[in-house]
Amino acid sequence: METKVENNDQLVFMLGNCAVIIKHLLSISVDDTKSKAYKTNYNDLLRLPEISYWKKRIPMSIDVTTILGSKDSCFENSFAKLLTYGLNTSEILPKNLLMKYLSFLEEKKCENIYDSLARLVVANYLFASGLSNNIVDEIVTKRINCLFDFVTSSPIKFNIYSESTEIRIPSQYHSKKLVNPILYQKNELILPLVYDIFIFYHIYEKVSDSLRIKIDTIIEYISDSRYQAFDYGYGLIKRSKNKFHSMGWSTHLPFYNDNLATNYFEKGLIYRMVLFSKFNNPVIQNWIEEMLIKLEKFKINSYQYCFPHQLLPETKNSYFMNGRHMGLGENRTKKLSRIIESTYYIYIIQKNRRGFEK
Repeated sequence: METKVENNDQLVFMLGNCAVIIKHLLSISVDDTKSKAYKTNYNDLLRLPEISYWKKRIPMSIDVTTILGSKDSCFENSFAKLLTYGLNTSEILPKNLLMKYLSFLEEKKCENIYDSLARLVVANYLFASGLSNNIVDEIVTKRINCLFDFVTSSPIKFNIYSESTEIRIPSQYHSKKLVNPILYQKNELILPLVYDIFIFYHIYEKVSDSLRIKIDTIIEYISDSRYQAFDYGYGLIKRSKNKFHSMGWSTHLPFYNDNLATNYFEKGLIYRMVLFSKFNNPVIQNWIEEMLIKLEKFKINSYQYCFPHQLLPETKNSYFMNGRHMGLGENRTKKLSRIIESTYYIYIIQKNRRGFEK
């Protein structure tokens, strides 16, 4: 079990050795944003080539195809990466581009689940980056209420698959289960997505008590073994003209059960541990504790870790939400930098959990 001494040792080690991005994040973490040293480091942060790279990849043309996708130039990856670096809305988007994204949120087009998902992603990210306005607040709040209603009221919340034999599924998808169309009849999937956990993580301490209770209730649903027994990614979604799409973005916990224990889940493990670390749910916290024990083999002393590359992937043109962009500006050709990044993630997980431990 982590102690205050170990945590302080982690902080001292990282601040003495880390590069600009982690130093910025640690300063925010310990609420040291007034000092001259912070302001100097912040100015250095804004000049980093990493910042320039991701800013240039924020889409100027806004539609479903530029928001959702695996490319670095998709909004869901470029904006999220800058948010992870500790930047806020005004530091990421110039005002004229922000207005274009807000106009996109006002659109009523909703012909399939990707229309609603794209607007949800934009609203979630803007809200997480500190922006609050009517349309953003409305989309975020409506989504929380929608999920809360589903997990508290739906008779099929643990029976999400369609048993209909009338729908002909193409042969290439025969191994996949068909998600009940009732769950996206209004072109919004009302099952929790990892995008939802992302926004919960960023707003949990900022929302009203009533919304926090609803978030806790959604997390409780996710922690249920019946939910974790769903297929990873949920399954197939039926689209128009008898087309199908294999869904992703379910909120499964890596290594929770045998089906979630393949090597594939190593790459997203640390990211999911961070996302779920703020929620004082006994099942979630027990899972994190088990994962921390699993990661002890990478501990090199009482407070430092050194993870292999597969646990901290930084993969070009891949999904941020799958935990594929874990780099934080350290020089990954050096072992010390890998130790710093590994230790940072453990530090954040432990810091978020403080007060939950028995």
